[in-house]
Amino acid sequence: MYGIYSFLDKIANGFLLYFLVKDYSYSDSALRLIVTIIPIGSAVGTMLCTWWGLALYSDTMAKISVVNSKQ
Repeated sequence: MYGIYSFLDKIANGFLLYFLVKDYSYSDSALRLIVTIIPIGSAVGTMLCTWWGLALYSDTMAKISVVNSKQ
């Protein structure tokens, strides 16, 4: 499962980078922004999704943890 996800993630990132570099290869500042903003945006998005998931589902996750520890 994780191998397939990782493989598809690498393919998607490769296509994204290929098209972005192809379209913006003439502009150093555009490439600099792409290389810095996309990873920062992804990190912030991941942080927000994690925070949101913990805020909404921490009680459910705690109940699952208690049930699994009794087994």
